[in-house]
Amino acid sequence: MSVDLSYFLTLSAGLFGIGCFGMLAKRSALAVLMSAELMLTGANLALVAFTRFGAGAATRHAPGAALALFASVSGAAEFALGAVIVVVIYRSRRTVWVDDYDLKG
Repeated sequence: MSVDLSYFLTLSAGLFGIGCFGMLAKRSALAVLMSAELMLTGANLALVAFTRFGAGAATRHAPGAALALFASVSGAAEFALGAVIVVVIYRSRRTVWVDDYDLKG
């Protein structure tokens, strides 16, 4: 049994779908950030899979992997910055529920 592109794309779509559901259904700001990270992971998996199994896969698949690595690093930085913002908002408002956030001080 060989693993082809469809397996990777199915897993990628599943991860992206779970992340999308988490973004829409969760109330905690940290859960929303983790869901965004899950969506980014699903997109990275699809990028690497298309790079590996796409045209010219036997000769050049390093640029897609490098792009996925860059996207993962930027996603980790985004999560760290988002977590800092959540902590600052929690200190001023005493809540992490996104329903309670507003622009009023």
